[in-house]
Amino acid sequence: MATKQSSSAAASPAASPPEEIIIRTRTDLKRLVISSESSTLIVDDGFTPIPSVSQQVISSDGSWLVCLLKQNAGVWVLIRNLVTLEDVLLPNTERVHNVSLSPLGTYLLTWEKATEGSGDQLKVYTLSTLSTTSTITPTATFPLKLFKKALYPPLKWNADESLAYHMVTNEVRLYDGQNIGGRFTSKLRIPGIAHYTTGGINGLGTFSPGGANQPSKINLYTVAGGKLPERAVVGKSVFAAEEAVIHYSPRGDSALLLTTTSMDTSGDSYYGSTSLSLLHTSPASKDPSISVPLQKEGVVHDAQWCPSTTAAPNFCVISGKMPSLPVLHHGVTGAPLFLFGESHRNTIAWSPTGRFVCLAGFGNLSGGMSFWDRNKEKQIPIFTTTPSSEDSSGTVVSSCGATTRAAACQYGYSPSSRYFMIGTCAPRMNVENGIQLLKYNGQTLSLYSQDLTPDHLREVLWVPKSKDRYPDRSATPPPRGVKVVEAVVTNSSLFQAAAKANPSLVHSKIAAGAPRQAYVPPSQRAKGNGMGGSLAERMRKETTNSVQAGKVKTGSRITVGGKKLPVGMVEETKSKNVIKREKQKAAKARAAEEAEKEKLKLEEEEKAKRVTNATDPVKRRKKVEKLLKQITELKTKDALNEDQAKKVGMEESLREELKQLSV
Repeated sequence: MATKQSSSAAASPAASPPEEIIIRTRTDLKRLVISSESSTLIVDDGFTPIPSVSQQVISSDGSWLVCLLKQNAGVWVLIRNLVTLEDVLLPNTERVHNVSLSPLGTYLLTWEKATEGSGDQLKVYTLSTLSTTSTITPTATFPLKLFKKALYPPLKWNADESLAYHMVTNEVRLYDGQNIGGRFTSKLRIPGIAHYTTGGINGLGTFSPGGANQPSKINLYTVAGGKLPERAVVGKSVFAAEEAVIHYSPRGDSALLLTTTSMDTSGDSYYGSTSLSLLHTSPASKDPSISVPLQKEGVVHDAQWCPSTTAAPNFCVISGKMPSLPVLHHGVTGAPLFLFGESHRNTIAWSPTGRFVCLAGFGNLSGGMSFWDRNKEKQIPIFTTTPSSEDSSGTVVSSCGATTRAAACQYGYSPSSRYFMIGTCAPRMNVENGIQLLKYNGQTLSLYSQDLTPDHLREVLWVPKSKDRYPDRSATPPPRGVKVVEAVVTNSSLFQAAAKANPSLVHSKIAAGAPRQAYVPPSQRAKGNGMGGSLAERMRKETTNSVQAGKVKTGSRITVGGKKLPVGMVEETKSKNVIKREKQKAAKARAAEEAEKEKLKLEEEEKAKRVTNATDPVKRRKKVEKLLKQITELKTKDALNEDQAKKVGMEESLREELKQLSV
């Protein structure tokens, strides 16, 4: 049962602001806050609910909330200042169908359906100039008759909003980000461009799909001096790439390129094939295009950069058939650094600080999650205090079992990185709608489902906050003065060791959750220890993975492609450019070797000829005269085959040899 609390009461006297969640239901939109005392979700009664909301967006600093309201007379755009809680209703917005905000929340973009005499469809508003008393007019307008959700918005800003890009047919135009209403300063023609993305302050990435016998082209540009360059810093051509996603690094000097195609010629995957590359735009980079070495071959399920800008750049990749293999890679060389172990995972969620990472199996998987500390390269344990028979201080049990939430539609870390939220929303899931609040280590704190079941929840969003408002805290250590017993819930042998150290643990909830070994008939015990192909057996394999977590040992060698891999080992892989150069070098060496063999062969033939002439010149002279007679007869013919033409070509050398024999 949730209680109501005002925003002022919910806020703690500490410098860090309270963390808030915006939820949109079938009837209205409201705000929840996390209680500092009980770590539960509490309704903020200082926030007036907004009824009939069909879409909402929040600015990156959490100061603006923009909503589309579904009313009887049409759709209106409502803008709420989340600091002062004042509302502004944009006039003449009955036809608006989509809204978005610039990276810093300075500008609002709206798109409305095209009607006769309505003017441009894409409109830009400056939020700071909006008020309930002044006349509201757009800062700039652009024509956009056709709306595509995958390509929206066609107008994008860079990270500091100093530059703005607008994509039109076969062209990208550059604007002054602070004067979006003026004329564009430069343009770049890119035939067949499908979409583009921005990265950092001056990064621009474009994708142009290929046609018949033509490759798809991905180019990265670096904008300098307020003008678009004519040539790309790094480009890549990929055949049969139907889609491409460009993930820029937090620093904007590198990008992950994930290309996909619906056809898999190898027949390994029904869902097509993927390719992952690491591109660098820095002039100091020795290899601007690197093929990321996947430690388990197969489809790339997810690839995400670590959001930290202070630590060394790195990214995480999940690839391969289930159980897939998540791996941490170096952000410059692309080399693997750490194996997280095989498990049923397809989703990567980084905390805003980049310290914690959640590896999850959402969507068509069972919803298992594991929480890791990237700095320590260890799974974050859950500390559970249990009474001890030896002393009154108790025993702390450290467990690293996977937390499961099968119906996860929306998820993410809080701005402070101390909480993880999971939302089960309609229409994807029309039952058990609610919000589960977890600790950064996966421990469940609370479940909010008031007035949300069975199918009332539509969307859940954290209210963003500035990163400098929360410190980068490490994982909380166990209480002092108590004994810590490590126990993995999914491993009965380790759990029994913990239970032996503390007999009272046998009666705890953790003991009840420890799985028992299934009975295996004697006839099946010799067949891979009973690990068959049934669903139950495959699920048991996840707890006894062939690849476990561990650091990568460079120079070691493993077997890739979904086979069993030794713990923490990795095969030394080479980039495509290195492999290409080695192949070219090997081809030159083979050509030189063949030329040398041909030269030796000719020398041997010449030597044998001289020996024959020296031993019996009479016989040789008769043979040469016979060949010359045949050549004379062949020259009278109109058409010659290949052997005859070759013989005619020997006439000059034969006459020279005949002169030598006559001497």
